[in-house]
Amino acid sequence: MKYRLNFLSVEKEVEKKIGSFYQPVEEIENEFIGLLRKWNAAPEIQQDLEKCLSFAISIKSKDKNHPSDSLYAIHAIRVANYVLSNMETMDIDVVKTSMIHNYYEISGNNENSLKEKGFSKFSIEGIKLLTVDRERQFDKEYLENYYQNIQAYSSRLSYIRCMDKIDNLFAFQVVEDEDIHKKYIDNCEEYVVPVADRIFPRLGSYMREVICHMRKIGADSKIAGDYQKLLLKSN
Repeated sequence: MKYRLNFLSVEKEVEKKIGSFYQPVEEIENEFIGLLRKWNAAPEIQQDLEKCLSFAISIKSKDKNHPSDSLYAIHAIRVANYVLSNMETMDIDVVKTSMIHNYYEISGNNENSLKEKGFSKFSIEGIKLLTVDRERQFDKEYLENYYQNIQAYSSRLSYIRCMDKIDNLFAFQVVEDEDIHKKYIDNCEEYVVPVADRIFPRLGSYMREVICHMRKIGADSKIAGDYQKLLLKSN
């Protein structure tokens, strides 16, 4: 699988990410469909991906770490948009997996649910490997094994993880807890950047720019406060 780098400047991407908090899901959905149509894929591929998009949007969160269905759906589709924008050749399974990359954690369902819906072995197994044990998300031994397992499975899965982490990093002005802010960014630098380097060196370089920028600007109390209001409003 070949890749390209198709991000805006880090500052512009952060601005877009903060703006996405206030966007209707339909706008992000239309952005994905617009990107998909630029590929001029066969009608059956477009239909398959649009069906997966509808499924991703329909997922109801049962997870305390993701209390807003709409805000999570926006994140998941943004990850799929990045995946679609930065690949040189279409990979349907990678795009579909990116749209539901936290499915087990969010929905509380297991692998059988995705089997019944006709998802591929790559999606079913890959999402399991991508699912983080939140009790150990800052444990170094756990993280070493976590990223080793993802890389051993497939560079395609590593690619999805990098796009997921980049989108999360763009939002880190909302994280006011200094310890979590530092640990998350430090862990991205230690574990995710080397993964990105192996996939595509330019992606690793871009991740370093993102990390440097998010450390520099830190948390923003107004943005964080507004985000919390959105979470409360959506519940």
